[in-house]
Amino acid sequence: MGLQSLIKVMSSRVLPQAQPDGSEQLARGDRYGSPIVMPIYPDFSGLVDEGSYYVVTASAVAGPIIASYAATTPMLLVQNNDSNPAATAGKRIFLDFIKWQVTTAPASGTNAQFQINTDTIPRFSSGGTVQSPVNVNTGANNASIAKVYLGTPTALAAGANVRLLDQGTLRTVIPAIGDIMIMNFGGVEKVVPPTAISAAGPAIFSYCVPPVAVDPGHAFMLTLFFASNSVTGQSANWTIGFWER
Repeated sequence: MGLQSLIKVMSSRVLPQAQPDGSEQLARGDRYGSPIVMPIYPDFSGLVDEGSYYVVTASAVAGPIIASYAATTPMLLVQNNDSNPAATAGKRIFLDFIKWQVTTAPASGTNAQFQINTDTIPRFSSGGTVQSPVNVNTGANNASIAKVYLGTPTALAAGANVRLLDQGTLRTVIPAIGDIMIMNFGGVEKVVPPTAISAAGPAIFSYCVPPVAVDPGHAFMLTLFFASNSVTGQSANWTIGFWER
């Protein structure tokens, strides 16, 4: 029996006529023949249930003392160590969010900036603190394929296919102790009420950044730098969420 006779969908961009429970009908599809599926879960519960969602937490991690962007001094480096290529059984890493709360301000800095890059080669060289991803499903024991380095890892020079995904100013003043920064990757959720990035006291800042997928053997880097900083690196408590498929 051919595949055509096993799977059929009815193209319908508009909501089709409702049918009584128990009646047989064609599956609904888009105009390209892809099935339209209504998810049972309204959030990441499906990923959690299958054991694909992980978090990393770390306390009071000190970052590098840098005043401008440098490709070899990221604050966070995530490397996909899956030995299988993505074309076969290899899994990708999908960043969900990164959150950090400032515990030590970069004393001589005058603002806070960031840059997000990916690369198609392994970029870790040395240093930093290796973090251990934890599966949020208490019944799942599968290990993560992610190698996560925080603090002061040294990265190899950028490859020929390095990509700049986002950059900008997080704060126009020195970050305050207690500041909470949240980067939401590809999110469409409502963010917290905005706070002026020039505010003097601690506040919560939420940023929408592009979605990211990291193939086996590839790397993700988040670099934080602070203009005029030459005395103290920023320290922070971190939480990083991601899934693997």
